[in-house]
Amino acid sequence: MTKPSILMALFMFISFMAVAQDNFYGKWVMFSRNRVIQFTFSNDRLITNQLNWDLSVRERNKPDTQKIAGTTYAHGNIYLYLKSIKDTANHVGVATLKVIHPDKEILLVLNVTDTKFTDTTSIRQYITKDGDKKYGFTLYSEKEILRLKQQKNISEMTVQDFKSYAEKVMQFQSEIDSLSKLPDVHNSSLLYYSYSMIRNVLGQLGYNPLVTNMDYDDFMKRFQNMAETKSIVDKMMQ
Repeated sequence: MTKPSILMALFMFISFMAVAQDNFYGKWVMFSRNRVIQFTFSNDRLITNQLNWDLSVRERNKPDTQKIAGTTYAHGNIYLYLKSIKDTANHVGVATLKVIHPDKEILLVLNVTDTKFTDTTSIRQYITKDGDKKYGFTLYSEKEILRLKQQKNISEMTVQDFKSYAEKVMQFQSEIDSLSKLPDVHNSSLLYYSYSMIRNVLGQLGYNPLVTNMDYDDFMKRFQNMAETKSIVDKMMQ
């Protein structure tokens, strides 16, 4: 390859990486306990909304808006400097994102500091030391969540698929035990992480994860009432 070709390839690679890093802009959704949380990222704002499982806006929902006061790319992560528009004390929190699949999935990191900073110097010092492996909530793009919504209903799940589902969920439960020992992870975050992951796994296995809690309970009861899978469900619920 000639020098111009090498330079062109390098330029294209750098351009691709910049685009991939910026792919958090737009609307994304995350599964929570009994609702869907929508995140809308723009150049200077983060707006969060609460949605129902059919992706409609929840009644009496009041969107929460935070100002994005700055952005830093480091360690393969995206650090957003967030300020409440109502806060007059100049406190800045740091949210950490990680692009997993551009235009499809990003990670909202949970093993992060909950410190409120007052200057960018201390934020940069924190980021410089923040090289740990990241875990967190999966956020899906609008296009990806609509694709997942078109997948099979969980009422159609086969026994074999349920066994695969149960195995993945129990593996995740072991991961939760390990995460609980990390210094920057809180039990409340892990609880909601668990709620989110049981639906993420449904999507990974080809089923629609946008199911109500009642539908999910019925789904689990169906397999608990089967002799072949009762002991597996009982183990999952321990």
